[in-house]
Amino acid sequence: MTRFNVVYSDSKGEIERKNLLASEVLDYFKSLPWQESFEDCLKTEDAVYDYMFIVYYTDAEQLEQSLDIEIFMDDENKSLNQNISFDVSVWYEKYIMKKVFFGLLGEKKEVKNDSIILENQDTYNTLKCLQSFVHLDSQYLKSLTQ
Repeated sequence: MTRFNVVYSDSKGEIERKNLLASEVLDYFKSLPWQESFEDCLKTEDAVYDYMFIVYYTDAEQLEQSLDIEIFMDDENKSLNQNISFDVSVWYEKYIMKKVFFGLLGEKKEVKNDSIILENQDTYNTLKCLQSFVHLDSQYLKSLTQ
């Protein structure tokens, strides 16, 4: 069973939790005061990049996978009537086969870093992405960019 590590940061600091089950990650995300944090962002004049939720794990092939959720703030159009939205980023590693010396010396396995970036997502879609990530459904996440 896959275990996850979580880092949550806000204007007060950073909290890290390790070795969580998928259900614990989801419960933790839902328990955070996202709406209050969003309203704090709306009230400040400064650019705000403090509010972030990061989930990561190392898979069976020893490749690192992470999902970052950050409050999306349109600094040019701040409005108290604005709905909360998030930027969701999935960062993952995968193995690819690379030809050595044009294939004359065979192939070798290399790690390639890749990402999926989804901007301005509502709470429902953000939670759906988080659920897919902790349930190891990478196909759903990849389908969002096609």
